[in-house]
Amino acid sequence: MPELHSKYGASSAERWLNCPGSIQLSETVPPQPSSSAATKGTAAHKLGELALLDMGEPQTYLGKDITLDDGTKYPVDQAMIDGVEVYVDYVRQQSKLGEMFIETKFSLDFVHEDMFGTNDASIYSNVLGMLEVIDYKNGYKFVSPEENKQLAYYGLGAAHIHDLHPESQIKLTIVQPNSEGEAVRSWITTVGYLEKYAKILKKGIKATQAKNPKFKEGDWCTFCDAAAVCPKLEQRALEVAKAEFSDGAIILPEPDTLKKADLKRVLESAPMLASWVKSVEAFAFNELESGRTIEGYKLVKKRANRKWKASEYETKCEIQDELNLGDRSSPEWFTTPKLKSPAQLEKLVGKDLVASLCESPDTGNTMVPLSDKRPEVLSTIESD
Repeated sequence: MPELHSKYGASSAERWLNCPGSIQLSETVPPQPSSSAATKGTAAHKLGELALLDMGEPQTYLGKDITLDDGTKYPVDQAMIDGVEVYVDYVRQQSKLGEMFIETKFSLDFVHEDMFGTNDASIYSNVLGMLEVIDYKNGYKFVSPEENKQLAYYGLGAAHIHDLHPESQIKLTIVQPNSEGEAVRSWITTVGYLEKYAKILKKGIKATQAKNPKFKEGDWCTFCDAAAVCPKLEQRALEVAKAEFSDGAIILPEPDTLKKADLKRVLESAPMLASWVKSVEAFAFNELESGRTIEGYKLVKKRANRKWKASEYETKCEIQDELNLGDRSSPEWFTTPKLKSPAQLEKLVGKDLVASLCESPDTGNTMVPLSDKRPEVLSTIESD
């Protein structure tokens, strides 16, 4: 049975605390299907859970399927394993300091009855007098643990389970191997500080229950089920693009006609607007899949690539039997063995040797906001 999700959940706290209106608006639309990235992240979490509970290695799941809570299956590839291994190794290392808890359910009913969740992992050390709450993130977008609303939510839940004193220290850790920078990042605070956050949650819930709750656009719109029908996002899109209506059509200005201030505004809003357009497309697809109609659009079958019905070995045997090719151990039917990834080889031969055999090729430049911490470089033309 699929796991229940809190109406005021930790993963969406950043959204509903900033945009109270998103709760009521989301209740007016049908449930939206999970994105491929979200499903992959769920599968990666499940792989980490299985490895930690079974005391096994993620590598043993290569080529197998992970069964998710809703019954669907997701294939495990090497990229997923490489990321989950970082998480599993860190949790096991920290578990030497105290007692380990995996996928622990908690309730924040002292804040609101609809607030509950599950911690990926936590370590409680009597010796250090510290509780560490660890959250695994499979995504690529950098997430800081400091003042992180989702992690503070998890920390409150774990502290409540262990009945910790307000002065007790609590370490909030994010393990995110696929993002830039350090894969493991932590922030140490106190239970008392997090209890102040509980007041913010109460105030936020009250705001969502208002008769006309406020809407506010931002990064949190990306995973909002109601993004496609959000009046604030639609208004923002038209304002930023300086669009005009003519005979029912939207006319966008040519880029070379925009002033520098307009360019800056469009560039800063581009990720949010692109996410909104993607949400509209996903919403429309879900409407058609649910049997509802959208004028001018229809569903068609995707092009399907052929794949073997059975495993490589079984297929090889079938072909050899059919063609009377004899020896079933012939290696020509299998792909050439692949070299392990640098992360995997480091465990076998050490970091120094791997570093001497690796390189980070120049893949060109990319445009980011000035607030990005990476150093500025010359343009390709200037470099040439």
